[in-house]
Amino acid sequence: MTLVIDYPVIISLIGAILIGLTSGIISCYSVLKEQSLLGDAIAHAALPGLCIAFLLTLNKSPMVLLMGAMSAGLIGTLFITAIIQKSILKEDTALGVILSVFFGFGTLLLTMIQKIPTARQSGLEEYLFGNAASILKSDITIMSILAILIVGSTLLFWKEFKCLIFDPDFFQTQGFSPRKANFILIILTVISIIIGLQSVGVILMSAMIIAPATAARLWQKKLGAMMILSIIFATTSGIAGVLLSSAVYRLPTGPTIVTVISLIVIISLIFSPQGLLRQWIRKKINQRAIRLDSILSNLYTLAKTHDDLTHPHDINTFNVLGEIPPLYLLQKLESDGFIYNHKNNEWGLTNVGISKAIQVLQRVH
Repeated sequence: MTLVIDYPVIISLIGAILIGLTSGIISCYSVLKEQSLLGDAIAHAALPGLCIAFLLTLNKSPMVLLMGAMSAGLIGTLFITAIIQKSILKEDTALGVILSVFFGFGTLLLTMIQKIPTARQSGLEEYLFGNAASILKSDITIMSILAILIVGSTLLFWKEFKCLIFDPDFFQTQGFSPRKANFILIILTVISIIIGLQSVGVILMSAMIIAPATAARLWQKKLGAMMILSIIFATTSGIAGVLLSSAVYRLPTGPTIVTVISLIVIISLIFSPQGLLRQWIRKKINQRAIRLDSILSNLYTLAKTHDDLTHPHDINTFNVLGEIPPLYLLQKLESDGFIYNHKNNEWGLTNVGISKAIQVLQRVH
């Protein structure tokens, strides 16, 4: 495992940063608008566009191929919209139909292209899973222009996009067209996917439209902070993927990038403020608090059988009310001053504990 930062690696790193910037932005809009699968469908729909562009021109120029991919992505989106609006099929069905049909047709065309008796088609299959090493300086220029278009559109329509996502009804009452705004977002999604095709590939690019914002959403709720974090996650995974694939022999760039962003999602899912670990901890804390309140209320119920509410009771008496509380919970209540230990197995309420128990019972009822 040897890492050498040479010119091709630097070009690949610049490409990864551009992909991280654009996919991090678009990912937020896709996830918040619950259109994550749309990016998946568009990415797969781009494959026949690549193949048709090559068949028409017999030219592997990235500009030609990416224009074909963009056209196919937009056509696929129009088909999805038409199916949803003109038929009884739901959105998920329309997405599945277009994804499978376009990708199947693209795979068929790619197989046919491989049988053409010419060497010009060599390397075209790399668009399936991506190959950062194939990015040239001219490709970086194209990617930079497209990235500027996405960033500029985001800054220009920041308030409008934000309103569209969180309050579409209010957006429409202000005289804006939700259909036009959605179409702009779809175009930006297509452009973002096109930027990442060479490095990440058709099959895996959808992950870059879903994963960054998914992880960021677990850490931040505000759109601005979420988008910054999404860009950081996407860029970090891109850089890490390029460096790892450069250092490890025959390690593919696209799958490595997607693996890194997937690990970020898993870590966020576990350790973020909204993650599984925090939820588990909060659940355990709530369960413990409920058990402590239950002990106090049960002791108070037993105490009311005597004139003196502080009268202690044998711990085994709790069998009548349910279960014998564990010693560590009794010791916790004792340290808090709510109960006292009279003998080895006898516990009673303090005056503070009586007041606390009454509060618990009032809250319950």
